[in-house]
Amino acid sequence: MMGKPGGSVATSGAEPTRAVVGASATRKLRYGLGSLWGALIVLAAMEIVTRAGVLPAAYIPPPSTVLITLVGLLGDPALWIAVGQTLAGWALGLGIAIVIAVPLGLLLGSSELAYRATRPLVEFLRPVPSVALVPLAFLLFPPGLQGKVFLAAFAAIWPILIHTIYGVRNVLPAQLMTARSFQIRKLDVVGNIVIPAAVPYLATGIRISSTVALILVVTGEIVMGSPGVG
Repeated sequence: MMGKPGGSVATSGAEPTRAVVGASATRKLRYGLGSLWGALIVLAAMEIVTRAGVLPAAYIPPPSTVLITLVGLLGDPALWIAVGQTLAGWALGLGIAIVIAVPLGLLLGSSELAYRATRPLVEFLRPVPSVALVPLAFLLFPPGLQGKVFLAAFAAIWPILIHTIYGVRNVLPAQLMTARSFQIRKLDVVGNIVIPAAVPYLATGIRISSTVALILVVTGEIVMGSPGVG
């Protein structure tokens, strides 16, 4: 007698869970289909506009022509070499930005004095558009890997640095006070409390910086003539 009510409760509890999971999957599918339809509509509009001569096809070719050309290039080793050169510059620039920005962000976020002393400099340099440094990179570096890595690293540092600083400063004071009352070493506090609390912010900064770094690498290749997709 006792087993049946328990079984019915378990079953009734599992059914809403499956319903919630199914509803979530349906929403994700609808969102993905909506995004796909939006992209297809934009491509179709560009196809019509370029075919009608509203936009010059010599500079903005129709998407169908771009797609056919891309498919034809997939078998060309030169395309994959160029992709590898672009990805190498992107990875190096993003890696340098992470190595510089994460320790610096931990330091500035954990020290109020360091944060206030460097905030004017950070706020002055952060809004500088990285594309504006392309002429400087063109003068300082020869056409090659160094220039685009410099641009990518400079552009990627700021989102990671800002997110790391605010992630460290977002640690709850109660957690730090508890660790201090238990006389936990500072390195253990940083490794077990501060860094885990800053990881979501750091992941967001890296995600933003990865996109920015790739854009700057391709821009540097176009302007500076560096080897790669640009």
